[in-house]
Amino acid sequence: MENILISVVVPVYNVYKKADLLIKSLKKQTYKNFEVFLVDNNSTDNSRKYIEKLISGDSRFTILSEKRQGPNYARIKGFENSKGEYIYFCDADDYLENDTLYNFVQEISKNDSDVVIGDYIEHTGEEQKVMRGIYQDYSGNLKEHKDILLIKPAIWNKIFRKSFLDKNSFIFTFISEDMLITILTMARANKITYINKVVYHYILAEGGLTSTDSYNKLVNLIDSQKLIKEAFIKDNKYDEYKEELDYIFLTHCIYRMFRITMLKDKKDKKKAYDVYSKYIKTLNRKNKYFKKSRPYKIAYKAVAHKWSFKMCSPFIKMLFTNKRLNKKFKKLDR
Repeated sequence: MENILISVVVPVYNVYKKADLLIKSLKKQTYKNFEVFLVDNNSTDNSRKYIEKLISGDSRFTILSEKRQGPNYARIKGFENSKGEYIYFCDADDYLENDTLYNFVQEISKNDSDVVIGDYIEHTGEEQKVMRGIYQDYSGNLKEHKDILLIKPAIWNKIFRKSFLDKNSFIFTFISEDMLITILTMARANKITYINKVVYHYILAEGGLTSTDSYNKLVNLIDSQKLIKEAFIKDNKYDEYKEELDYIFLTHCIYRMFRITMLKDKKDKKKAYDVYSKYIKTLNRKNKYFKKSRPYKIAYKAVAHKWSFKMCSPFIKMLFTNKRLNKKFKKLDR
């Protein structure tokens, strides 16, 4: 078990005085055979100097630099430098359980897993909530269930066998950069398993309810989805997972169409709605997952036509600005 080297890759961008929890949690890991690549992604604060002090004297930690902006540029830099059989991606402003790597490696040793999925704790202010890594009560090899691709595509509650990743696993966009790494690796994997243990603490940034998106960031999701589709086609996996991909794309588009209401500029709102309205019609709304999903079908009706979207906009906006309503609505944002 101790022979398995884990490579931990962490993008670092303006996390001065925020990265201490993560680095402390890595130093406290009960499993010791790991290396960490902290990739400074062109930070404009004192992140690098701060982290240098935190990791001083621990040879397992290495700082790299990547001037091209974007977390996946940083991740691929760490990926290219890594030597581990397994790779684990996490964020610099969150933290791990002390036995996270041990629990992953124990599962790998027991089942020869290519991907292991764990649970996580979501922190919102003073509130904490345990979130399951999978939605169904599946056991054994989850690769037998194609809908495993529909779980939350976060990368930080999963560990991947490095040989199932390559340069085509990374896209460089404003949004959904994590998704391709997760779903393409799961599509490629032979064995996916789940552990009912918390492996990660995800800290939601303050102001998350009312933070506004830019027009470019919103419509960039469509570019991300097109790149994901291209990657699956190159991998000869698209036909096998077309129904799952269409459902993933549909649900993420519906959620982002709701976020159009948060744009301040009326022209941007109109442009964004027109772009999404045209694109979403290319996705298959008759697939088996969408047919069974009543919440998304109702949500789609609210954005399907300009008149319904305009009529529902005041209520939709409340879903992002009212804490109580937002808690329920967030379930749509997988």
